[in-house]
Amino acid sequence: MADHLFYTLLNRVQTLLVADSSVSADNVGISRSRKVPHTALPFYAIYLGPDQPVGEFGANNLSTFDHNLMINIEILVDATEQGLIEKHLLDARKILWSVLMADFTQGLNFVLQTIPNGAGDPELSSEAEYRTASQKTEWIFQVRTSVQDVTTI
Repeated sequence: MADHLFYTLLNRVQTLLVADSSVSADNVGISRSRKVPHTALPFYAIYLGPDQPVGEFGANNLSTFDHNLMINIEILVDATEQGLIEKHLLDARKILWSVLMADFTQGLNFVLQTIPNGAGDPELSSEAEYRTASQKTEWIFQVRTSVQDVTTI
């Protein structure tokens, strides 16, 4: 069976980030974990957020259903130098913005729009052997699915 369309989108976001010359595969993952090796920082943790219908019921017509799917991308950076935390977070956000806003469909025929939905407050953590700072960014992807396609359930 084919992957769920939303998982396809998660993988696409990961692929697009890795395609950026300043991001390696070690710096991106579909994960909620904040425990990554220091060498993998900055790290982009990609994970699902809420999925809401567009409009009152989400139905465009009898054959399609539109969703506002939120994908959270949490950025983790090195926080050992206090004066550089914001710079590191903003540099990572700049890369994220340039990657995701280059094509609002993300090259996928079921994505209608990409909408940046802001970011939370930066947080400091010392759970690992080193200090990190993180900031969760929210991205809304307007997705059109077929009511008869089981990969969209």
